[in-house]
Amino acid sequence: MKIFATPNGFRSIVLNSEGEFYAWGAGIVGDGSIMSQYRPSLVKLHIPRANPADIVLEGGPTNFFVIVNHSRIFAWGHSSRGEFVGSVRTRIVPERMELPLYRDS
Repeated sequence: MKIFATPNGFRSIVLNSEGEFYAWGAGIVGDGSIMSQYRPSLVKLHIPRANPADIVLEGGPTNFFVIVNHSRIFAWGHSSRGEFVGSVRTRIVPERMELPLYRDS
């Protein structure tokens, strides 16, 4: 099991041993609703056979991020400042982020 609380303390997410994510708190938590959830709510993201050591849970005041094996990034919530790879679109369920390739010139 792994748990993360946002720095402001208003939102939390947990990964259980079955690879399911539950989140609760103020704002979008990833269950498909735009309403705050004050009890753990199942997030629409499942990573079977997930090794908690390979998963990073992160978030800010209005969004959550799940990073898997240092390569796959899922994000949801508000992105008013381009937190989702430059996009400012709100996501009510997790979506995989495609990162641009960086090339040193």
